[in-house]
Amino acid sequence: MFTGLLRLPIAAADGVSAPWEDAAFTASSAVTVTGLTSVNTGTSWTLFGHIVILIAIQTGGLGIVTVALLLTQAVTRKLGLGGRVFAQQIMGATPLGDVKRLLSIVVLTTLVIEGALFVLLLPAFILEDGWISGPWHALFYGVSAFNNAGFALAPDGLVAYENNPWILTILAIGVLAGSLGFPVYLAVIAHLWGRGKWSLHTKLTGITTLILFLVGSVTWAASEWNNTETIGTVDPLNRILHALFASTMMRSGGFAIIDTEQSTSTTLLLTDALMFVGGGSISTAGGIKVTTLAVLFLAIIAEARGTKDIAIFERRLP
Repeated sequence: MFTGLLRLPIAAADGVSAPWEDAAFTASSAVTVTGLTSVNTGTSWTLFGHIVILIAIQTGGLGIVTVALLLTQAVTRKLGLGGRVFAQQIMGATPLGDVKRLLSIVVLTTLVIEGALFVLLLPAFILEDGWISGPWHALFYGVSAFNNAGFALAPDGLVAYENNPWILTILAIGVLAGSLGFPVYLAVIAHLWGRGKWSLHTKLTGITTLILFLVGSVTWAASEWNNTETIGTVDPLNRILHALFASTMMRSGGFAIIDTEQSTSTTLLLTDALMFVGGGSISTAGGIKVTTLAVLFLAIIAEARGTKDIAIFERRLP
């Protein structure tokens, strides 16, 4: 569907139907919130094309299963047992009765966070791009950030905003929020002030995410600190900000404010490793998921100690 819409002449900046391969590649990248492009997103598509891409990103971020279940519920006014079991298996809701609640939380959380990102980005983008383009850019980048899509409207990506720490910080927060996963939000909402009642999944996701963020920041900074092709010529404070931003984006965000091709081999290897891990389970991020990595390391430790089961936060994993 999105390929067909991007093939319409109204979607192409030159008014001529885009080639099938470019339309299909862009649609696939948007629906899977991957961020790879075969043409420049900012200059190759019209406003209509950008709206199509944004809807595709939102669809992929919510998840095909979520969208299908929401459409089923909207048409039939109910979600049968088969649909609930399917959602339970795919989305991770434990009791069958919580499936509808999880669906509601997924949609509501997405809209609330994206709305907050839009409001926070709006003044800065109005100052940068004016009253006409600013609000649209704030909306597009907010949705793209939360869904870890990495699509940018500017021809040179986020390079145009590299000197605007407010925009970069809000985008990084949006990417982190999207990478945590909806089960984490479900647990936090259920026990907002009672961290002791948070699920093992929530605690493991949060701690592993924090560790990866810190390790990625320090390693990226050490690797690029003296690289004059990237951050070697900027002041130390901005180098640290670059490192924090890059660490957030490498796992799944996809945005960049430097020329990635000019990065050192160590940085590229680090990027590969962090992309392989990705974000939290049932999140907008990709990868094998941070909980998978955590359990693998815990299993190695348990094996080294000669214990049968993995112990974490006074819980046991077989």
